[in-house]
Amino acid sequence: MRVLMLTKYPPIEGGVSAGNYWLARGLGEQGVSVTVVTNALCVEDVYRIPMDVKDPAVKKEWQPTNVEVSSLEEKMPTHIPYSPAYSSRLVNLALAEMGDHTFDAMYTHYLEPYGTAALLVKHLTGMPFVLRHAGSDIYRLFLHHDLRYVLGRVISSADKIILSPQLRHLMPAMGVKEHSLWRIRRSIHPSFSPEGGSFDFSRWGIEVPSGMPVILYLGKAGGHKSLLESVEALAQIPLDFRYFIVTQGSLVPELRERIGKLGMSEKIFTRPFVAPWEVPSLLRSASALLHLENKFPIPIHGPTQPFEAVACGTPLVLSGEMYEKISRVYPEKESFTIIENPDDIPSLRAGLMGVIKNVEEKKAKALLLCHDQRGTQPWEEHIGNYIKLFEELSRMKK
Repeated sequence: MRVLMLTKYPPIEGGVSAGNYWLARGLGEQGVSVTVVTNALCVEDVYRIPMDVKDPAVKKEWQPTNVEVSSLEEKMPTHIPYSPAYSSRLVNLALAEMGDHTFDAMYTHYLEPYGTAALLVKHLTGMPFVLRHAGSDIYRLFLHHDLRYVLGRVISSADKIILSPQLRHLMPAMGVKEHSLWRIRRSIHPSFSPEGGSFDFSRWGIEVPSGMPVILYLGKAGGHKSLLESVEALAQIPLDFRYFIVTQGSLVPELRERIGKLGMSEKIFTRPFVAPWEVPSLLRSASALLHLENKFPIPIHGPTQPFEAVACGTPLVLSGEMYEKISRVYPEKESFTIIENPDDIPSLRAGLMGVIKNVEEKKAKALLLCHDQRGTQPWEEHIGNYIKLFEELSRMKK
């Protein structure tokens, strides 16, 4: 079987991109040939994972077994008014790949430009496609007056759609038919495990003494992630620790300025994004992962990162808002450090103090939880479900 994935992919940072990497890798490990068509190498620096895809070691991870990546890279020729023309160029790249290979099915994740491009490829070639949406593409793009009609057609024209359960009551309004729904349960690649290598912090020019508590944040530097608050709270803790904020974004200069003003430059560090395949070792090396989303503007946002941390046996520090999202799966509050309102610096400080002072106790609880993978499907079953989906799509080919 050969599948065309027309979608986000590293070095684009984010949950959609990382999820597509692990899906492509998982399919390849099961013998499926995957071609990823993407604009990943065009991503702006602020959201680009630093990686040299021409380096043989990096390329081996970026294109794992049975996976080939074909990305737009050059800038568009000058035209007036200027645009990167991603939709048209992705269609062109997909058609070029179809000239070289025969595909059984097409998968696209994120409405614009990937879903729009997939719809055009379907009309030009008859290739059926499955569409998966995220949260931001619904709330920021689909609801925008410049995009709602075409993206509505993308949704209603998908041969199969992986739709958030929170949107299923809107199916008639979105033009989604019951027979086109395909249910996918959350799953975590086996790389996320307590067993495995540790992250080498010395590559960042920082020595972390054995036994030193390591606090970790992974993700974009957004205003709803309580990053400035976490720095403020940790600056008030008279204990030794290391806090790595692995991030990029517009908030980084302010973060660095705040760290310097608080005299925390020897304890708190900002470092650039890491590739998805490096995240398991980073999680294993952390005493706690912060996931302090607060007043997040995308209601259906359901990040996988907390489940990856659970799978690695990494203690979690969660906002009340974030805990509410995973409490359906893990109702045991005592398994986590929960800060109901991260804007409350004294409460945040107390919670982080408890983590730093009780690293072994928190780790022991997290390791107990990691063997209880509620809310996730075994990985091989998960990939098998995707293969069944692609087989069904293949039978729809004209």
